[in-house]
Amino acid sequence: GLGDVYKRQVSGSIAATRGNGAVVGRMTRSGTITDCHNGASVSGTGANVGGIVGAAYYTAEGETMTISNCTNDGTVTCTAGVVGGIAGLSAANVSGCTNNAAITGTDVAGIVAEQQNAGSVTGCTNNGDIVNNSTAYGTGGIIGWIRYNGAASAYPAKNVITVSGNTNYGSVKGGNDAGGIVGTVYNMAEVDGNRNYAPTLSAKTFAAGIVGNAQFTETAVGMTGEDMVYVRDNVSTTTLENILEAYCKDLFVYIN
Repeated sequence: GLGDVYKRQVSGSIAATRGNGAVVGRMTRSGTITDCHNGASVSGTGANVGGIVGAAYYTAEGETMTISNCTNDGTVTCTAGVVGGIAGLSAANVSGCTNNAAITGTDVAGIVAEQQNAGSVTGCTNNGDIVNNSTAYGTGGIIGWIRYNGAASAYPAKNVITVSGNTNYGSVKGGNDAGGIVGTVYNMAEVDGNRNYAPTLSAKTFAAGIVGNAQFTETAVGMTGEDMVYVRDNVSTTTLENILEAYCKDLFVYIN
């Protein structure tokens, strides 16, 4: 576990291969990151790169990980996947965080690039433009991809992921998909009370104002509930005319 990280401020530039964050590289098993601010540019050439933490994962059974009240003002770029304004890969409870910078990579989002197996993303705001520079899945204003995968022994802590009370103001340029709030959801999630004000959404195939692509083709490892994605009480102002390129699109959620 990481322990607790409070009120760290970072500036300058940070470059590494993978597991790269301006404040914390990797948080595992349990821990808390709160009230941290990044002003540095962050770049990587491998997976799991974030403005605050590269990866927060492998939550121990009965434990939690928390990332709260953090702000990123530095551009985050990566030539590979899983790139987020706050976190790259996350199984943490992420709340009250803000991204103000452009985020570019593959599997990319303003707050969390990939929320995997556990945790939640609530009350966060993205103001930066999001660009997926590949044709891959997972591009969103708040979360790129929600899924339940990996070895069950590595992820003993599991829950249906909640995405609530988040707001996106950035344009989202996806690879295969783009969502104002979530790019792609596999199997199950609760997506409630979010606001999307993206000027434009664009993607190769799937795009929508709240969830760009909801599908049920992957086994949800370790989950026993019914496959169901709930999308309720959300607001999106991105018109169909401003959802560009994608030939599978919807104002709120496209069900693949």
